[in-house]
Amino acid sequence: MSEPSEQRLTLLVMRHSKTEPNAQTDHVRRLTERGRDDARTAGAWVARSGHVPELILASSAARADETAQLVAALCDVRRLELVDDLYGADGYEVLEIVAEQVPDDVTTAMVVGHNPTMAEVAFLLQGEGADEVRFPTSGIGIFELDASSWSDLEAGHGRLLASYTRD
Repeated sequence: MSEPSEQRLTLLVMRHSKTEPNAQTDHVRRLTERGRDDARTAGAWVARSGHVPELILASSAARADETAQLVAALCDVRRLELVDDLYGADGYEVLEIVAEQVPDDVTTAMVVGHNPTMAEVAFLLQGEGADEVRFPTSGIGIFELDASSWSDLEAGHGRLLASYTRD
């Protein structure tokens, strides 16, 4: 009898959708109508991608929360967690948050945050010499990880499978 094959982990990295330019604070800026439409379109793309997340971790900023909620609804994702530390995190901190907060029963997860951090996460996952992944609003990168556990996630151990931009 052969041993079961090891399941690969997949991480979707997404920048929030288009937001209003001003609000009482940056943290409470909400999506524009175009942003909501773009989040729905991005969610439909994820649903068709073959890489639907079982869990979404999103920045607690209103724009990231709204984006994640719209994507989750279109992909039938039932596990969505808002993470205060994703707001203002750098790329290394995002990788640490994912490594610490995604349980090992999840094989595909998504993180929704802000730029330039999401572009930095994409760069860190792929390492030196990788193609740049664009992260305009609603941009997504799907990465296969060379890790058997989320706690083993580290820079340089990801391979870009697909990317999405609205334009």
